[in-house]
Amino acid sequence: MADVLAAVYDSAKLLRNSGYYSDALKELNKLIDLSKKCKEQSESLNRLLSRAWNDRGHLKYLKVDFDAAIYDYTQAIELDKNFAVPYYNRGQIHYRMGTYKSFHTTLKSQNALNYFVFYVFLNPLKK
Repeated sequence: MADVLAAVYDSAKLLRNSGYYSDALKELNKLIDLSKKCKEQSESLNRLLSRAWNDRGHLKYLKVDFDAAIYDYTQAIELDKNFAVPYYNRGQIHYRMGTYKSFHTTLKSQNALNYFVFYVFLNPLKK
């Protein structure tokens, strides 16, 4: 089952990277639904599912469906607490919505802070 989920995730990434956002969203929905039937548990499967929830959250963010995106980012965090991207993404939405207390709480996470420092401050130095 993990191989099937990985294949669906790869398909969703390909669609997203090609600009077919609604089709990518459908694939991610399919993957998340399939994962609920999966009896397997592993760290690698949780990482894959965390990335799927984060990617779906990003697609919802692009549709300005902020509440749904926050939910998806939270699910991603629950699956992989060391994955910094959904912390940052969730904090970004709280900032855009003006919910600064939630923004501050989210970005207090060490993972979100590390992501923010690297991508905002250090990554541009590589150019």
